[in-house]
Amino acid sequence: MDYFSILFFKQFFKMTKKFSMLSLFFVAFGFSQDAIDGLNYSLDDFGGTARFKAMSGAFGALGGDLSAINVNPAGSAVFINNQFGVTLSTYTNRNNNKYFGESRSTTETFSDLNQAGAVFVFKNPDAVMKKFSIALNFENNPTFRNNHLTQGVNPNQSLASYFLNFANGGRLSTYTQPSASNITRFDDLQGWLGYGGFMINPVNANDPNNTAYVSNVVENNLNHSNVISNSGQNGKFTFNFASQIKDRLFIGANINLHYSEQNRLQTFRESHDNLTNPNQNLRSTVFNYDLFSQSNGFSLQIGSIYKVTPDLRAGLSYESPTWMNVQEILNQSISSRYVDHTNGNSLESSSRNTGDVILPEYSIQTPGRIGASLAYLFSDKGILSFDYGYKDFSQMRFSGSNTDYTVLNNSIKNIFTVSHDVRVGGEYKYKKLSVRGGYRWQSSPYENTAIMGDLTSYSGGLGYNFGNTKVDFAVATMSRTSQNKFFQADSINAYSLSNRLNTYALTVLFEL
Repeated sequence: MDYFSILFFKQFFKMTKKFSMLSLFFVAFGFSQDAIDGLNYSLDDFGGTARFKAMSGAFGALGGDLSAINVNPAGSAVFINNQFGVTLSTYTNRNNNKYFGESRSTTETFSDLNQAGAVFVFKNPDAVMKKFSIALNFENNPTFRNNHLTQGVNPNQSLASYFLNFANGGRLSTYTQPSASNITRFDDLQGWLGYGGFMINPVNANDPNNTAYVSNVVENNLNHSNVISNSGQNGKFTFNFASQIKDRLFIGANINLHYSEQNRLQTFRESHDNLTNPNQNLRSTVFNYDLFSQSNGFSLQIGSIYKVTPDLRAGLSYESPTWMNVQEILNQSISSRYVDHTNGNSLESSSRNTGDVILPEYSIQTPGRIGASLAYLFSDKGILSFDYGYKDFSQMRFSGSNTDYTVLNNSIKNIFTVSHDVRVGGEYKYKKLSVRGGYRWQSSPYENTAIMGDLTSYSGGLGYNFGNTKVDFAVATMSRTSQNKFFQADSINAYSLSNRLNTYALTVLFEL
């Protein structure tokens, strides 16, 4: 997809929110990605049908569910008849964060038709290949839908430290330009914003070749407020092929097409109203960060299910890395209020806006996943299932034709580690009614678990079989804590975030 196409998609994505004149800079940027970008594409979502959610996704050795083929592709060959299903989910996302002792909570509720799929079964009981199945499934998960507010008083760290990280080493003549149209480095762009927003000062203001800078802020009890509004979607199209060999073996393969779109709007406010300090000329600063990302990619899966006995099944699966191509458009602006001592101590303002900057395309390779599972079927009365997943997040990799990612890829090896994913699910059947429950635990992908903790999830649900139509309902809750930075390369203290996502899902299935 070319630059004009991604620009069109950005405007289409945002036009329901606002109408504005678009300013463009087609710039070859040396933009350094952050490891968190790779993590966003690598974490497993907890989506799918209501039955799948109710049993916490423990379907690796079971199959027979449209979402189960995302865990083990062999699962579609377990179906007895053709089936079509759709799932409507409602999510309640609650964030609690703390920053220097001040706590804030935000809650958002939204709904989505997040799953639709069909499986077609071809039977030949007398052949070695007793069944052959083809399945198509789409799932859309709320990966990027996460909004929260952070407020607090930082005793000694200003937003100016963020700009200094990038500005030092850059020439003053670059930062004094009236616009950013000729700036070709991300570091220089941040220095241009920090200088224009009166956050930083040159050591030698009379030298256009000056490359050293200092903060223009008296770092003492700074009021910070940060609002993040994330929107977007993360979709996955699965094309599945599977077969049953004789009576005991099921094998299958998937071709997965991934698509995501995210818009991150962030507004950071810093107040410097320390009027008792004569050296504090800067009163307040508002820094806006608007990043639109669009990506597409693919992955492959293979899997098998084996009937050890008529009641005991074992499953084994492998999902390849996902290869994603990412395109981004960045817009930043800064606005500050300051005291002008040369004009009768009047209160003045200064602002700068980069316009929309198209960043160079880059690629992310997410880690692959190995899954093993066991399931026991108690005749037609119930099911008990156990799944284990292994994913090494230190294998994430960035690449691109315009940027050298060697340093970032080496740091990923030290920051991330293996994550273990354990899922347990059960189902009890009474006539046409099914009662389900599940538990999931996923260990942190970070070596330092203080950055991101383990994921814990509980789930339950009901299902009723009307014959050719089945209706399932599920409730699931998932929680995780993390430490977060406000911006990339930010030296400001991190804030803690506790997230809880509650999901309510309703699936209607039709046997064809």
